[in-house]
Amino acid sequence: MYDLPVVISCDREEETANHIHHSLRKWFEQTIDSTHEGDWAWCWFNKGSDAFAGNVMKLICEYFKSNIVQHRILEEALALSFFNYMFIYSFTVPDEHVTILQQRMEVQIPKDAEYISPSIINLYLKMLMLPSLRDVVQRTLEGLELLLLDQPNVRTWRRDLIFCVAFIVLAYLGRTQVSVLQFANQPARDSSEVLTHQAATQQVLKMEQEICDVIIRYHEQFHTPSTRRKVSNAVATQAEHLCEDHAVQFGLMDKIRKLKTEHMKSAPKSLEPQCDHVGDFIANNTTRICWKFVNAIVPEEDLTQDADNDMAT
Repeated sequence: MYDLPVVISCDREEETANHIHHSLRKWFEQTIDSTHEGDWAWCWFNKGSDAFAGNVMKLICEYFKSNIVQHRILEEALALSFFNYMFIYSFTVPDEHVTILQQRMEVQIPKDAEYISPSIINLYLKMLMLPSLRDVVQRTLEGLELLLLDQPNVRTWRRDLIFCVAFIVLAYLGRTQVSVLQFANQPARDSSEVLTHQAATQQVLKMEQEICDVIIRYHEQFHTPSTRRKVSNAVATQAEHLCEDHAVQFGLMDKIRKLKTEHMKSAPKSLEPQCDHVGDFIANNTTRICWKFVNAIVPEEDLTQDADNDMAT
């Protein structure tokens, strides 16, 4: 990847930031409506070693329907993964624009340069994108909180949405934990950037206890046997009927159980953060936190019961 020596000059920063936000949002909406297999859906996972978590994410993308009002919170959660994808990977100059760029450069771009990616422009663009990412994170967390606190309504569609949004939030959390530990284990440019490994580990564990464990604890109440059998007495609106019909027909949790059964051999040995092994933590933490969540929501007894039912039929 070739880094161009460039200098940025921008006198309309707020206007540029708004333009970037609207462009990315439009791109996301076009992507989620046209295909469910975009690379951004795998942004936290490796298609080989993280097949389970990646396939769960793919199922969530397939479950989403833009014409269902109740899925707006899921759209925000998917936008979170999309915006995070933009942060993880570098922007590159499109091949068809390289020649135009070369005409404006005083230095020669190497002919064998496979990707043209100016690091200073990447940093600048991502700095402008940061407020948009924060807004999406806030809206997603607020939506998840509303879903979790509305306990009387335990219809299938609500349980499904809680699962989907919580899974995405925890995958994002797992990636954030990785970033914290990575920051502590890279050379600091000055004393203000020093973060010790011990301090980073404490932050990772705090995030695990105050966010991951709390979400799982709240979420578990919607998946106990008694709760799954409970029917809401509230009168459903037409929109809720549409949402419920889609949820029942799709059978999300049945598909999650099947995925878990198929990938049990690849499950991590420990479901708690292992910060002492930095390389393994960076490679496996996001998948680890996804497994921890699914294990709590789809326990072993559910899998055993499903297997017994399959044998009986």
